[in-house]
Amino acid sequence: MTSPTPASTSQFPLSNELVLSILESDLPSAALAACALTCKNWNRLATAILYKHVTLTTSLTLARWSAAAPPRLDATIQSLTMCITKVQTAMGPETPATTMERLQESLDRLEHRINGMSNLKSLSITTPKKLTRGLWVPNPAIAKVLDNLPSTCLSLELVVRNGPFPPTLEHTDSHLCIAIRRLMPSLEFARLALPSLCSECFGSSLVDLHTGNPIFNPLNLSKLRELIVVLASPKLGNRAERFDKPCTPDSLLTGMTAVVQSLESVVSSGNAPAMTKSWVYDCLPAVDDDGYSYGAFVRRDILAHKSYTFPWNDIAPLKRVDSFCIRMPAEERGGEDMITTRDNAACLVERHAWLTATNGARLPSALVDTYGFHEKDCPVQDRDEWFASSGISTALWKNENETGMRLLEGESGDLLEDRPAVFHIPQGWQRRNLGFIERVSTCS
Repeated sequence: MTSPTPASTSQFPLSNELVLSILESDLPSAALAACALTCKNWNRLATAILYKHVTLTTSLTLARWSAAAPPRLDATIQSLTMCITKVQTAMGPETPATTMERLQESLDRLEHRINGMSNLKSLSITTPKKLTRGLWVPNPAIAKVLDNLPSTCLSLELVVRNGPFPPTLEHTDSHLCIAIRRLMPSLEFARLALPSLCSECFGSSLVDLHTGNPIFNPLNLSKLRELIVVLASPKLGNRAERFDKPCTPDSLLTGMTAVVQSLESVVSSGNAPAMTKSWVYDCLPAVDDDGYSYGAFVRRDILAHKSYTFPWNDIAPLKRVDSFCIRMPAEERGGEDMITTRDNAACLVERHAWLTATNGARLPSALVDTYGFHEKDCPVQDRDEWFASSGISTALWKNENETGMRLLEGESGDLLEDRPAVFHIPQGWQRRNLGFIERVSTCS
């Protein structure tokens, strides 16, 4: 049986309404791009849909898009997702200097185009992991993009993990939190994870002339519904990397406590009446090197005035990327151990507040539902599934099997309280080595 020819299929053309319903059915960007090459009519329809949600997954695609995409379609864009990475070429990784030059040019072009995106609802700028030495996302360039965002933009995600770099005068003098502060009153959703972040995102601070102490004046955030601030993340070896160091030498209110208290001030002043979620994410390192302590995520819930601890451990960091184990609190997933990737572990702690859709767009979960998108599948296994597929266990699991007790819990406490994730050693048991425990000998 032969395939129908273009001439025969053209006898039964699809209506534009039917074509649109097909093209709008959560197709990946690559599939939409292929549809745009089918014919002139499909090109017109598919291009309009393709440009509604622009996803640029590498620094190279960002550079190509910013240079070649027709500005006449900018008003079509509803979400813009940019992932900034080092560039791989056929000859190997591009030099940091070349990548930095390309990135600066791309952000300069975006600065002048983004205001024309008159239907933009969401902007996400991320780095997938810590950038290598010599690569960073320049604060001045991001600030200029934020300053030119159209008033229609209601959600912002900034997740930047810079590599080590020699700070330039321009970079150290640029306080990105000030640009974020100018934008915050117009936002409904925000997720912020920057190399350094302070209270200036959420208000202004002045020095009291009489006492010499800083005074915080909170912003009016009447539209803001959900806010997530990430102040630390896990590092290899159950350590933690912090992002709450001073942004500039003259920063007044810095550190985790100052950020939490500034958000408490926003809420207590009545300046955030629509707020349903205000979470600060912290991370605690293990407290010993003998294997009897895990690292811990800490969710500091401003509205509930409580903190929640989520113990974590990378089970096989040198063998697999999906070996990151997080122990959930009893009220979430029944206290199960969930094994996944490091990034998805953070997503579990954040209760999937922001999602990656199947088309690559990074959006608040509320907008994912609004657009009818589906979440991109993320590998998650429970303890039994992990052991069945890998054969790899942990000292904690073996200890719990032997004692018949849970020896580590995700706990709740006061908002500013730190509770390291330390194993409970039951009565009649003692430490052995490498995280294992044994019964106390009863021999005299």
